[in-house]
Amino acid sequence: MPRLTVVTLLLAGVLVGHSPASARAAEPVPCEQGVPDRVEVEVSDGRGVLPRKLRLDEAHEIADGSGVGVAVIDTGTHAGGAGSSTGSIPVGPGHQVAGATRLYDAHGTFVGGLVAGGSPGGALGVAPGARVIPVRVLDAGDEIATSTDGLVRDVTPAAVAAAIRWVVDQRSGIRVINLSLNFPEPHPSVAAEIRRAIDAGIVVVSSVGNRPESAAYRPGEDTVEFPATVDGVLGVTALDQDDTVNPDQVLTGPDVDVSAPVVGAMTVNVGGTTCVLQQPRTSWAAAEVSGLAALVIDRFPRLTPAEVVTRIEATAQGAYADSALDGHGMIQPVEALTARLAFTRDGDLEQQPAHTEPQHDLELPAPSEDQYVGPRRALLWWGLGAGGALLGALLVRPLTARRRR
Repeated sequence: MPRLTVVTLLLAGVLVGHSPASARAAEPVPCEQGVPDRVEVEVSDGRGVLPRKLRLDEAHEIADGSGVGVAVIDTGTHAGGAGSSTGSIPVGPGHQVAGATRLYDAHGTFVGGLVAGGSPGGALGVAPGARVIPVRVLDAGDEIATSTDGLVRDVTPAAVAAAIRWVVDQRSGIRVINLSLNFPEPHPSVAAEIRRAIDAGIVVVSSVGNRPESAAYRPGEDTVEFPATVDGVLGVTALDQDDTVNPDQVLTGPDVDVSAPVVGAMTVNVGGTTCVLQQPRTSWAAAEVSGLAALVIDRFPRLTPAEVVTRIEATAQGAYADSALDGHGMIQPVEALTARLAFTRDGDLEQQPAHTEPQHDLELPAPSEDQYVGPRRALLWWGLGAGGALLGALLVRPLTARRRR
């Protein structure tokens, strides 16, 4: 089976072999550095930047994602080790597609933590009430090779297609699929399963891909990777610490739909500890948008996948304008949960006409009633009569004068 590099699984960082016992849960460490013995990290907000930048406290007063299942098709999640005192991601045992028995990478754990949080007093997920269903897509058991930088390099299109098929067939409250992974080329089998998922009422969210060091940014490029390029998939890019897109770190193009802030966000690490994300990776941004999709579905359970996507796009910071760098702009959960929107039958935003009331033909005004019309007519006839009499008198006068002579 050919092996393809999953571009978005960059700097995932953590092997299960690291022991979290020596890490202090009260001091979040950089997720990209694993769980070392001691790392001092300054975090201005004890819960990371997401609650402030995305106004999550306000959003959670409206909806928290309760009852919504989010399938995280990834490397699997580590739901907490023995003796963990900081809690864990609220997940079940998950589904193993390809037969691996070890958790070789914490990438999926980071993603699940961003969706739903999990560490009491620590990471706050975008949708804390959502149910995360981890679906592993690693290649078979002992053949999994993890490089020195922690990158899992054995995710295959066949495994991803099988995972999506499994999710659709479960029909167990799963309304969102998170794909924080990318392939350089499209794969018909994966695209077909994605379309099947959308038809089944599932919102599919995908990262757009991180930029390899060997690929320089070119203005006007179209480099977004599959499966974010599939019609109906919500493609997500990552914002830097100043809430802008750095095209030197992420791929760009028309298939970017929205963006999300990730640098400084806190999430769950292996063993249930907490860590801080320090790199703008589209994997993490996609996880946050999957959480937002869960909030929207919780608030509006009857929306179709297309309507959920449109609501997220139309309420982003860029409104319905579109950019190849950050799509419609940074997501705004409160607005996505409160905006009054109307949709077409296809799930697009309905554009209201300039005039909503029917336009009537103009009518000439009725002439005003003239109360002197009668007297004027009488005066006219009197005038004509008097004029006629005078004329008659003038004609008769010469005849009278001749008779007198």
